[in-house]
Amino acid sequence: MSEAVAAIEVNPAERLPRWVQRFADIGSDPADDPGTRLRKRMLLLVVLFATLTITVAIAGTLAVGDVRSLVTPAIYLVVSVVGIGVLLATRRIGVLLYSQLTAILVLPAMQQWMLGGFAASAGSVLYTLNAALLAVVLVGPRRARWWLLAFASVVVLSGLVDPWLTRNVRPADVPVTLFYVVTVIAVGMIAWLPLAFFVESRRRLVAELDRANAELDAERRRSDALLLNILPPGIASRLKDGERPIADRYDEVAVLFADIEGFTPSVQGVDPEDLIHTLNQVFTRFDRLAAASGMEKVKTIGDAYMAVSGAPEPHADAVTRAARMALQMQGACEGLALAGRPLRIRVGLDVGPVVGGVIGEAKFAWDLYGDVVNTAARMESHGVAGRVQVTERFARRVGPPFGAVERGAMEVKGKGTLRTYFLLPPPGDQGIRA
Repeated sequence: MSEAVAAIEVNPAERLPRWVQRFADIGSDPADDPGTRLRKRMLLLVVLFATLTITVAIAGTLAVGDVRSLVTPAIYLVVSVVGIGVLLATRRIGVLLYSQLTAILVLPAMQQWMLGGFAASAGSVLYTLNAALLAVVLVGPRRARWWLLAFASVVVLSGLVDPWLTRNVRPADVPVTLFYVVTVIAVGMIAWLPLAFFVESRRRLVAELDRANAELDAERRRSDALLLNILPPGIASRLKDGERPIADRYDEVAVLFADIEGFTPSVQGVDPEDLIHTLNQVFTRFDRLAAASGMEKVKTIGDAYMAVSGAPEPHADAVTRAARMALQMQGACEGLALAGRPLRIRVGLDVGPVVGGVIGEAKFAWDLYGDVVNTAARMESHGVAGRVQVTERFARRVGPPFGAVERGAMEVKGKGTLRTYFLLPPPGDQGIRA
């Protein structure tokens, strides 16, 4: 039985009377997996049904006083009692399982031979078919092939000896018609039981798999949505495809850094919920500007916000997009305050080549590396609140409709002396301001 089926709890006696359910569970062990419990229940129900059938046959035999037909039922009852005893003592199914298969295979043929052949015994050998059918369910199709071969061999042997039996064995004085009825019904019912159990197991398995697949699909959608919130779509797709590490070179991108003026001293003594609420308002507005401008948010570090234009998807107007967003960010903070102080931000921009990629094996993040990143961060940290400070190369590439006014040469940590500029909005543009 496959692990998938074994994972589904099936009780074939759950719709039967309570005493039948209790009998089916007498061999259960708390340590049993669902598959083992199912096999025990199925086998015990077969034993119960076969015993009831034999009881009917014995009653019919005793009515006419021919004791020959009592021999094999008596042997079956003894085999069943011993097998159930071993199951109760050890909680292991092996002895009961194989003794039942052997008894179902051999005893009906013995019954037929003792009673004088096919006709005299009401075709008792038909019972042996159930050994092969039960073996498919209880020991698996591969090993059940040998039980099917054994069934065919017993039937062939019974056919070979039948002429001799009909000549030399005195027919039993038994109600043959009753035996035919019981045999056909019993063989059909015992064959029906495993099929019914299999269909029910399959139904529950399909239902469980459908439920599991639905949960997996929902979880996959949540994971994809979360991944897309963390990584750019193209990068997320490559990461899902197993690409490791992810590394790309971008010849020209515009990198933007922004942070809140005086943030660190302002947060002292501020209620944590108020602090996070305010930062969430600021960064949510920045995220919306980035989406509208076609820029990619890279990350936030404390109160700092980093975005890029031209990566991972290239844009011919990467500089223009970054300039527009940088100027719009100034207005996005209007009306927000922290610790009673209006929020004012510094923004820095630079343009040039960078390397982008995803590294590590946990908590993936797409990041940028290169001199342009460091210089843009310096433009922000050395900038002026309420203004957008850019490098000379950015000011030269941005061009109309934006303008730039030189701030002058300044000493930049780690960069030496640089000429820097303040970015100006297009003339008459009311949507953005310097």
